[in-house]
Amino acid sequence: MINEVIEIESFNPFECQYPNRKLITRETLILIKNLRAAGHKVRILPDDDQPLEILYKKGISEFFFGCSNSVFIW
Repeated sequence: MINEVIEIESFNPFECQYPNRKLITRETLILIKNLRAAGHKVRILPDDDQPLEILYKKGISEFFFGCSNSVFIW
């Protein structure tokens, strides 16, 4: 097996408000965890010693559609 490094580019959509942040989405975090669990090496770019931060949505739509359990309204 070839030991190649998978590189994932971080993206900050709020760069003008919150500069110098290394952001990934929650879905990207899950992908990275799955790749690492499968034995792949993953590097998040840019490699600038900034801490990695997770970007996620928070709101009413996440309550209804983001839960693993079903929500029933009577």
